[in-house]
Amino acid sequence: MRDLAAQIAILDMMRGAPSIYMLYLGYDEVAHHSGPWTDDAFGVLKRLDRTLARLRHVAKERAPRPYDLIILSDHGQSFGATFLQRYGVTLKEFIEQQLPQGVTVAHSIGGDTGAFALEGVAGELANMQQSAATNALGAAMAEQGRKLAQKGATVDHV
Repeated sequence: MRDLAAQIAILDMMRGAPSIYMLYLGYDEVAHHSGPWTDDAFGVLKRLDRTLARLRHVAKERAPRPYDLIILSDHGQSFGATFLQRYGVTLKEFIEQQLPQGVTVAHSIGGDTGAFALEGVAGELANMQQSAATNALGAAMAEQGRKLAQKGATVDHV
């Protein structure tokens, strides 16, 4: 999923999308399961670092418009204070304060098996496939990714 999400982000950058949002769950899963200081967790972080470096390169060197990469974490894997404890507001509240008046941020707590994210990816890939701005290679990649995302979303619902 990490590579698929990165490829979609690169395609979005190349078509000049105004903003791109990605969610990488791999480290969180591994760190909770194996622990944040394990070789498994560091391996996931190394792969994520390479992915982010690739995205940064495309954003700086190839994208038709400037992009800022903003990296957030839902909680991290340390024994530090929470965002609320440290700053007196939740991360959601802080983000909403930075947005134009009247714009809100969706928020959910737990219960997500990943199916919703995969369904969103499948929908975006279908949009990309139908877009006139997508070339033949992009359309083929979008179709393959859409099939994989739909398959994953279906499996996740079981």
